[in-house]
Amino acid sequence: MNILKRGRYIISALSVLCVIQVSAQITFNKTYDFSAGDEGALSMVLVDDGYVLIGNGWGYEAGGYFDEKLKYMKTDFEGNVIWQRVYGKDSVSYYNWFMCGTQTMDSNIAFAGNIYVDGESDVILMKFNPENGDTIFLKQYPSENFQVGFQAREFSDGKLLILAEDLDEEGPFIIKTDEDGNYLWDKNIMAPVVKLPPQYSIYPKTIHFIY
Repeated sequence: MNILKRGRYIISALSVLCVIQVSAQITFNKTYDFSAGDEGALSMVLVDDGYVLIGNGWGYEAGGYFDEKLKYMKTDFEGNVIWQRVYGKDSVSYYNWFMCGTQTMDSNIAFAGNIYVDGESDVILMKFNPENGDTIFLKQYPSENFQVGFQAREFSDGKLLILAEDLDEEGPFIIKTDEDGNYLWDKNIMAPVVKLPPQYSIYPKTIHFIY
């Protein structure tokens, strides 16, 4: 994943943040440790005063050691850690995926993922304050099928769009929520009557990315 801002490329993967200038000179390369066994940062959001990295992994911070937790952090533009947060529960696993997050118009961060408990998986949507990492809401969208949330994006009116997939039978679909994450509707995006808002497209080689 790379994003261009202020003449720099920013690459985030496996809890490593690497900033490269356009001239290909490495500005810094840092590794951040939450605990042993991290799966790392899967998404990065550029904010006005730094970078927010979002990922998941297991560890000792909350719940059982092997229960996957949501892990997210903020650094300044030099890669210095401002804060780190972990969200997890006993016997519950939380996951998120590549490019899952976005900055919303109210300057907060929203990202999609899924919660896995006893063989069942539901889509989740989390929103938090990038100034301090405080959770604003975490919403779960129950289903009888095994469903995974991949990306969160925002409409011009502040409502939110989640790209998700039903791994049992329904295939890719979208969920629309209000600005507080409350469910409004969901649609199968492969159905001919469903149209995404004009500012969004499904990446043609996979249904997992909206751009």
